[in-house]
Amino acid sequence: MAEHTWQALEQMERAQRATPFCACGRPTRIVARDGSVWLECPALRPTSGDLFSRLAALLGPFEHTRSALVDLVSPA
Repeated sequence: MAEHTWQALEQMERAQRATPFCACGRPTRIVARDGSVWLECPALRPTSGDLFSRLAALLGPFEHTRSALVDLVSPA
């Protein structure tokens, strides 16, 4: 792997170790979204479409973990 790929992986691992849980108690996860890799609380991306989950996701950015880690670049 290219050096920048290893650095990105190390950055993601450090972030996950530093913040393994959101303030709400859920384990954080690493997700690729909007051209970046993020460390975020799963409450921000509900898997169900029920009203409670959607409301929790709307209120989430103010209370849940969400940090941009790495910008994704396409291979040249």
